[in-house]
Amino acid sequence: MAEQNTMPHLNNQSRLLTDKNTEYEIMFKREGGATNLDSIKSRESRTPEQNAKTYDEWVIKGTYEQDTANLGYSGPQITADTVAMVFPKNKEKIRILDMAAGTGLVAIRLRKHGFKRIDAVDPSPASKKVAMEKNVYGRYLVDFVDERRLDIETDEYDCVVSAGGFGPGLMPSIALKEFVRVVKPGGYACFSCTEYILSLSKDHKEKFEALIEEYIRQGVWEKVSRSVVQGYFDFKPGVVYVFRVLKSEVQP
Repeated sequence: MAEQNTMPHLNNQSRLLTDKNTEYEIMFKREGGATNLDSIKSRESRTPEQNAKTYDEWVIKGTYEQDTANLGYSGPQITADTVAMVFPKNKEKIRILDMAAGTGLVAIRLRKHGFKRIDAVDPSPASKKVAMEKNVYGRYLVDFVDERRLDIETDEYDCVVSAGGFGPGLMPSIALKEFVRVVKPGGYACFSCTEYILSLSKDHKEKFEALIEEYIRQGVWEKVSRSVVQGYFDFKPGVVYVFRVLKSEVQP
């Protein structure tokens, strides 16, 4: 299927994604930052519980949001802007589930657009505490998003969102299955990730976009857009996906 880009505010920043494994490795070393590459390898070697604890410690330390801001993390804003374009009217009635919600950075921006009915899922209790103090979510479920069914009804939401939640030690590719299940047919999945995840993370390089295309082939969802944007995180590009869900869940 041809690359689509139907989000006008992203048109000028879009470009095609190619295999950039070598390019990114060289780039990190040239910038004196193999930090991201090292971080990916480290997270891949740890359990989800260990990675969640790392985020807990980061949030408890009180520097998580400032640290990510210093790295130019615009993923929450870009993702929320995209959701607002998908739902131009009646935003206050749209039920949204924020996957890998963290401290509520996406929800804050969604609320600025007029969305009010937002719930969350994230494995970090410390992140939940911070987010709930901001009063941006209704329900906040502390759990991992993977191949298991969450404690959420099928077809419960109009839209599922996520910014930066896919990555090694975070949400695996198979979590896309739950993105489909919790959204009612006719609803939308809007999610984004750092572009280099797709070429440097083993799971996401091998499975992520292959699974996306398989769901399209099966008629599970249809692609609305796939946009590559500059300055997503650590001043590197990001990829923003929008899909219209067609089925209640992925069949085994």
